Amino acid sequence: MSIHTDLQKYKKSWKTSKPKEASAGGRYTAVPDGKYTVSLDNMEIGYSKNKNLQVVSTFVIKSGKHKGETPKRFDRFDDDAFPYMKAYFETIGLEYPDDIDDLESTIDEFKENFDSLIDINIVTSGDFTNVYVNGINTSTNDDDTVEEEEEKAEEEEEEAPKRKSKR
Repeated sequence: MSIHTDLQKYKKSWKTSKPKEASAGGRYTAVPDGKYTVSLDNMEIGYSKNKNLQVVSTFVIKSGKHKGETPKRFDRFDDDAFPYMKAYFETIGLEYPDDIDDLESTIDEFKENFDSLIDINIVTSGDFTNVYVNGINTSTNDDDTVEEEEEKAEEEEEEAPKRKSKR
């Protein structure tokens, strides 16, 4: 089994697919649903347990009580999934190639040079945990400021039910 050889069967559909945003909705991480600021720790093409090709993106949460935890995003190689994969790539600034033969080297080069923080949303739906990438975090790359912003958001979320319960 060779990634390069397996990529060949997707050559045509990769070239013709257009980016498409995923709608918010396996099991991998124990990180609860919510919004997080993360760094991209790794991105690579590999195989699922069922031997299907996929891009696996590993993130590291930068602050809050889940700091250091590593949620993962799995983008499968499938004609219907390519538009979502391409939209994800565009969101983080990865200029995907026209030719799928160049995808692995493009990802390798991208992850070597990428140092921005990313805002994600984790949503559990049934047995699956989905990691939606909202975009590049434009507020700062300073961990302390990010932590302060997330703590403020957590406090606001805790206050919201209290305000509703008084009614």
